[in-house]
Amino acid sequence: MKILSLDIGAGTEGVLLYDDRRNLENCVKMVLLSPSQIFAAKVREATRLCKDLFINSDIIGGGAFAFALRDHIEKGLRVVMTENAAYTIRNDLDEVREEAIDYKDFLKVK
Repeated sequence: MKILSLDIGAGTEGVLLYDDRRNLENCVKMVLLSPSQIFAAKVREATRLCKDLFINSDIIGGGAFAFALRDHIEKGLRVVMTENAAYTIRNDLDEVREEAIDYKDFLKVK
């Protein structure tokens, strides 16, 4: 039996392909940066370059990404997100707006 296990945490994402025909230490495993960490680094780079941001994405864990966006805004830079992406920051979109993040539902057909 084979089982694929994914654990996406605040800092890392772990992948394990368990195979009951192998010893556990011989199963395929990887530890990678979490999506939140990867996108936080991109935001920090945009902050360093003094560039406003438009973010269109699926929902990911906020963590480091949300903190990087807050720092970006504190530097006087603008963040606009699609509604779906804004849920990464908070589940309550009014709270997202209170953080000076403008969200729009760009994908809704009217």
